[in-house]
Amino acid sequence: MMSLMQALNEFLGTAGVELFVFLVAFLAHALVFGKRRLALKPKAKEAPEVFRVEREAQRCSEKKNTSGRAGLLSQSDDRAVEERDDRAAQLADEVATIKRLARKEQLSTALAYFQGLSPQQPALYVAMIETCAECNDLAAVQQVWEEAKAAGFLGRSVQTAVLKASLRIGKTQQAVELLHEMRKTDGLKLSASTFNELLDSLAKGETGWEDAWLLVDEMKTSELRPTNVTCSILLKRIQKGSRALDVEKALAVVNGVPKEEVDEVLLNCVCEACIRAARSDLLLQQLERHQGSTCLQIRGSHTFGSIIRAHGVVGNLAGVWKTWKEMRRRHVTLTSITLGCMVEALASNHSVEAGYELIRETLRDPETRQLVNAVIYCSVLKGFCHEKRFDRVWSVYEEMLQEQVQFSVATFNALLDACARSGEMYRAEPLLKEMAEQSIQANIVTYSTVLKGYCIENRVDKAFGLMQEMKLNTEVKADEVMYNTLLDGCARCCLWEKGMSVLSEMRKQGINPSNFTLSVLVKLANRCKKPVDVAFNLCQDLCQTFCLRPNIQVYNNLIHVCTNQRQLQRALDVFGTLLSERVRPDSRTYALLLRGCVQGGAAQEAVDLLCLAVGLRQQKGAVAGKLNVPAAMSKMLFSGPSGATCAKLPSHGIPQELLTEVLEFLSSHKASGSQAGKEQLLGLVRQLRSAPGVSP
Repeated sequence: MMSLMQALNEFLGTAGVELFVFLVAFLAHALVFGKRRLALKPKAKEAPEVFRVEREAQRCSEKKNTSGRAGLLSQSDDRAVEERDDRAAQLADEVATIKRLARKEQLSTALAYFQGLSPQQPALYVAMIETCAECNDLAAVQQVWEEAKAAGFLGRSVQTAVLKASLRIGKTQQAVELLHEMRKTDGLKLSASTFNELLDSLAKGETGWEDAWLLVDEMKTSELRPTNVTCSILLKRIQKGSRALDVEKALAVVNGVPKEEVDEVLLNCVCEACIRAARSDLLLQQLERHQGSTCLQIRGSHTFGSIIRAHGVVGNLAGVWKTWKEMRRRHVTLTSITLGCMVEALASNHSVEAGYELIRETLRDPETRQLVNAVIYCSVLKGFCHEKRFDRVWSVYEEMLQEQVQFSVATFNALLDACARSGEMYRAEPLLKEMAEQSIQANIVTYSTVLKGYCIENRVDKAFGLMQEMKLNTEVKADEVMYNTLLDGCARCCLWEKGMSVLSEMRKQGINPSNFTLSVLVKLANRCKKPVDVAFNLCQDLCQTFCLRPNIQVYNNLIHVCTNQRQLQRALDVFGTLLSERVRPDSRTYALLLRGCVQGGAAQEAVDLLCLAVGLRQQKGAVAGKLNVPAAMSKMLFSGPSGATCAKLPSHGIPQELLTEVLEFLSSHKASGSQAGKEQLLGLVRQLRSAPGVSP
């Protein structure tokens, strides 16, 4: 009991001390802030105006008398802030004036205005240098740079502006020389981020990859390692027509970044760049490099979509599903773009039904239903169309109508393509009418697709009518694809004069023919039974005028013209030309030549061509003397090692049906000959059995 009372007394003593301290603090607070709190307390009743004004005047008088030195300091600070704000506003106005004068193509006026400003500041020099670069005036950039050096403005911002200006104008070598000078005289040390800025400036210009590699080399000379940003800038330069060497060098720079430093932004850039360049081999290497990486934590739906798309491009369906399941396991928010990438990857890898089921599954979930759109459905439509499952195309179309999916021009184009491929152009008219009702404007793809459908059905007059209607009623301009389609339609219907008028109009519109155009024109001449020289002269004229180098399709059609008119030697001349031009023959090349030999009864030439096709070693035979090829080429073709010839077919070899036809011809030819001829034929058959792709 005594111990309890003692503990209670100690507690009360301690509590008393704390209560006393709290009371003192409360009184001090009331004394200091009480007056202000009372002044801010809302009034129950508004005092008369005269008393309110009087009290306000009295308060102002008291404040003025008591502010003292603190008031003077506050006024001084306020003036400093005002002066700083005024100077900033003036600087912004001066920069805007420089830019405005330059936009009016008055660079000399802008320079005069700049030189009259006082005092000068680094920001003004930067603005003037950037303005000179925008006007593409390198001399003016150098002039302002010299003035900046004379005035002592050699800061990082001015130096970087000069370098970026030189790059923007396209003088990369000069920029590098200037960088060396700055490093030597001013001790300039650029960081990786500054080099990235310079690379980014270069990317906005029209300069080539050589300039980019010059900066990357300079970066390495400065003992700076390319960063993720450096790699991303290089990867964004990769486009469809980029050189293979540049693409490979860019990926080599990416491989120089340690795996643990690669983030999802860089991985996304890698995937997109490889897809744009159509380099599935490099894409596969990158996917394998980062597969199962514990350092790279992907959290963004967009990056998952890019990886799914990448696996789809390389045909790795297992990788597609693995990435999708991993994304769902991590509960990453699904977007329309990612769903679209998944459906596209499935549809393009012969899993169209799986893509369709994924759409249905998404529609059944109220939380994801709104993600499904026409673009996603379009992947399924195209997939069924390419598989020639046209009934599924139209059932999906009906489903889209029921689901009230908002159609786009791409959706209608996919449906029109199904009409063309299936030969059901009667469906096209209602679709075009529906497009008009939905106020969807037809584009060049729409017209090209309908045109193709009419030509496939040999309704060339309808195709020409559509072309004329497009010219009169729309702003759509016909492109090479449309003209080539019309030419092909003319070839199908043997309309030589109309075909020539299409070519004439094509050239008049400034649209250059391509190798595809050449191949169709040769086909047109062949179908119209024009003399061989007509096709050859037409090709020669267009190749010289438009600097075209014929491909294997053009050469094959020329061979076909010759064999159709039983001019085997002319066909062999074309064969020799394509070999001399290092164009590799394909199975159609040999099919045309061998059938030409059968028609012309040229048994020895057929034997020689068979041996060339499968890469069998042989002595110079009948073909050797008839091919118009250089001596070195002839030696390589007929005396080189077995299988080491540029005339050899790929591994699939000669079609079985053709081989049987040729061997039957040789058998009947040799049967009427000597015993030695029969033995030679049997030896050839034995050799062919061991050749790749051949099983006679």
